[in-house]
Amino acid sequence: MKNIVVIFAGGTGQRMNHKSGIPKQFLTIGGIPVIIHTLKIFESHHKIDKILVVCLESYIPKLQAEISKYQISKIAEIIPGGVSGQESIFLGLQCAKKYSKNPRDIVLIHDGVRPLITHEEITQNLACVEQHGNAISASKTYETIALKGEAGEIQTIFDREECMVAKAPQSFILEEILRIHHRAKKEKRSFIDTASMANFYGIPLHFVECSVCNVKLTTAMDYYLIESIMKTRDVENIFGI
Repeated sequence: MKNIVVIFAGGTGQRMNHKSGIPKQFLTIGGIPVIIHTLKIFESHHKIDKILVVCLESYIPKLQAEISKYQISKIAEIIPGGVSGQESIFLGLQCAKKYSKNPRDIVLIHDGVRPLITHEEITQNLACVEQHGNAISASKTYETIALKGEAGEIQTIFDREECMVAKAPQSFILEEILRIHHRAKKEKRSFIDTASMANFYGIPLHFVECSVCNVKLTTAMDYYLIESIMKTRDVENIFGI
């Protein structure tokens, strides 16, 4: 049985509003591109067999150069992204199927701009999929969650003890989630992520609790937060804290 990772690195990072125009996955933290930080974590996990990256087509040569520079050896293929995030993930899953020989092979779908995922959280994802068929990384919420109405009113306030923030990786049996993606494509349905798609089609989902530090780089504030957490972890590693 293989464990295959599909990394989505196809976004343009418009919400970052970075003056250079560089996609956020290629911004550097500590002199290293964010996408490389992410890839290195999966590269060094002993249970990960192959990594596929879905990338902006115009940035594939740059990504190839960075992968070579940092000696990321588990990359099986880099795939040009589609017109949407959902299509890009679908293309990545289709590519993963080429490397799959076992109907129980696992795929972990992860954002290239989530570089703070840990080995422990990856291991927990794999164990949860083996036991339940899927695993959605989710962290606790410490804020009050409200549902807004069309007129700007608050319709519902949820009990935050019952709420979680769905993150990534989102992990599945490859054949099963690829079948769901095929169905959504045929029906021309769009979803914010694969977990939402699976939920819509009635798949019982199981969560793995991850740290609130598993931040997705979306805004400038996220950049500074991720940078600070990385620096803190470096200090802890140096001094054995």
